[in-house]
Amino acid sequence: MNLNSFKAYDVRGRIPDEINETLAFDIGRAYAAFVKPRRVAVGYDIRLSSPQLAKALKRGLLDSGCDVLIGSDSRLTGKGDLLDELRAARAERVLDNSRLADAVGATAARRLGLAEPSLQPGSKADLILVRKPLGDARSHDVALAVVNGIPRVASADIARQLGSFAERGSTMRIGRVRRWTNQQGENA
Repeated sequence: MNLNSFKAYDVRGRIPDEINETLAFDIGRAYAAFVKPRRVAVGYDIRLSSPQLAKALKRGLLDSGCDVLIGSDSRLTGKGDLLDELRAARAERVLDNSRLADAVGATAARRLGLAEPSLQPGSKADLILVRKPLGDARSHDVALAVVNGIPRVASADIARQLGSFAERGSTMRIGRVRRWTNQQGENA
């Protein structure tokens, strides 16, 4: 391994002679072993080699057990939502579908200090029902959102199935997406 790319405050060198995907992967594993972070955010600049190097770095971090924050710039622009972030993470091809689903379930609960999701009888549920696979879904594909066991958002066809409970909500429109919403309190 050529260590000439390691400078006092950063890693710089010629691509692929001094810096390549193998080195980026190894840096990710070494960083995780030495620093032992719980989670890491990875960003990069506009250079053409940056996306592949960042992807290799993320693989090294993930293989070492770190939570890697992966996303798009939609959170910065305010134009996106969680489904946009999942699609961006899926496009990175660093996580498989089960690990992406876990990212909004058990991993998210662990990060937030909450109990892991449970489907045991009697437990209150947070649930999002989407009409497409999670990694492909967009906001208009959300059919039902249940928070703390209470339906909060539903498509028209699902809202009709809620019976008298549907009378407690109203229809709301955000952009081109129209949904039944329930904003009443916990005992609604």
